[in-house]
Amino acid sequence: NIFGLNSLFKTAIPPSFTTRPGNKTASEGDRVTFYCSANGIPPPSITWSKLYGNITADRRQEPSPGALRIVNLQHVDDGVYVCTAKNSEGNVSALAFLRIRGNYLMHVYERLH
Repeated sequence: NIFGLNSLFKTAIPPSFTTRPGNKTASEGDRVTFYCSANGIPPPSITWSKLYGNITADRRQEPSPGALRIVNLQHVDDGVYVCTAKNSEGNVSALAFLRIRGNYLMHVYERLH
């Protein structure tokens, strides 16, 4: 094509965020939902992980593409969550902090006794 349109449509583009997750504060027993989305060619996949820990499978939900919901929050859910957008051209990550309100000393005491 004289205008180069064929090469334009075949161009691969690394992911870039269109929505980054926001930090959250919640109480035990609540639920939170983080949102994350990205563009790229080919369209990137979105995955979630927890820095220095795991997201408990039985309390983890993905209500829509790129969303992470954690239900029945517990003290162990406090931490840093990572949204990663990945395609064949690369990956990008964004962090979100979740703070669980509560008496942490009481949790330590209960576990020791």
